[in-house]
Amino acid sequence: MGFLGGLFKRLPPEPTSFSVAMQALSSATPRLKDLETLSTGVAGVLIRDDGLGGSEPLVAIDRVLRAYAPAQEAKTRLETDEHGYHWVTVHHEWFDGLTTGVRVVGEAFLKQDYGERIVAAVFPFTWKEKKVYLIYLPGSGRFTPFVPISKQDDLRDLALEVRVEEALRRIIPTERDMSQWYPMWDMPI
Repeated sequence: MGFLGGLFKRLPPEPTSFSVAMQALSSATPRLKDLETLSTGVAGVLIRDDGLGGSEPLVAIDRVLRAYAPAQEAKTRLETDEHGYHWVTVHHEWFDGLTTGVRVVGEAFLKQDYGERIVAAVFPFTWKEKKVYLIYLPGSGRFTPFVPISKQDDLRDLALEVRVEEALRRIIPTERDMSQWYPMWDMPI
């Protein structure tokens, strides 16, 4: 790399905040529709346990949800998956309402100083009878795709994941480093 190349070297993009990422995803609706990728009407926010066990994490999550109820049309529910992880599921028939509901849940956690407990926000879609997930990771501030084929064999459709990322990268903040794309199996959404 020459002198000028070193000066103009691309720095990694700054992480995108939860709110900005949800607004960007909402603006991707026309592109998703063009790609015949349809929302399932549900999304999930994965919440990290505080490690104390018992009912305290559920009480804290419930307190946050009551203090900042999501948009009126979005329905939220607190669930625990088969591995013991806590999820706030958001249901809405319109994708904009879904992203707004997830954004409000995320902002509620941030305002209550529980922002570090948010592990991911997950949006499932269908495309030609396949499940396609967009997973927002607050730590990196980026979305990653996940297209499962077989949990039993830990198989993923990596070619489709690459196509999804490439199709959306100009609209939403995506992680381009495939080594940072992690599968999430057994989600309750």
